[in-house]
Amino acid sequence: MKSSKRVAFNLEFSIKSSVQVLFNIVSTSAGLQEWYADYVEMKGNNCKFEWKGMKPEEFTIVVFEENARIRFEKNKDKKHEYLEFLIYKTEISEETILKITDFADEKDLSDQKSLWNHQVKELIHRLGG
Repeated sequence: MKSSKRVAFNLEFSIKSSVQVLFNIVSTSAGLQEWYADYVEMKGNNCKFEWKGMKPEEFTIVVFEENARIRFEKNKDKKHEYLEFLIYKTEISEETILKITDFADEKDLSDQKSLWNHQVKELIHRLGG
C-alpha cells in the first residue's frame, strides 16, 4: 500500500487577545493544557504532549522568540516536521494573528485543518472570546 505524502500547511486566525497573553497560552505547559493537549510536560527545551487514548508525542523547542514565535520539532521525525505558533499584529487594523504551521498526510489534510479549527475555537473560548 502506498503511503500518503506528508505536507506542511498553514492556518491563520484573528484572536482577540494581547500578543503577550496569546504567546503565554501557546508556549507554556499550563497554557497548552487549556486548549491543545490533555497533558503537557516541558523541561528545558524538551516537551511531551499527551492526549487521551494516544501515544505521547515528544518534541524539542528549536525556536523561541518571546511574544512572537515558538517551534516544536518532532523528536522521532527525521523529516524535520514541526508545529509552529507565530503571533503578529496586522499593520492597519492592529489585529492579533495566530499563524499555525503543522504537517499532515495529504489524504488527512482536510481532517487535520478541521481539528485545528476546533482546537482554536477552544483557545478563543479560554481567552474569553
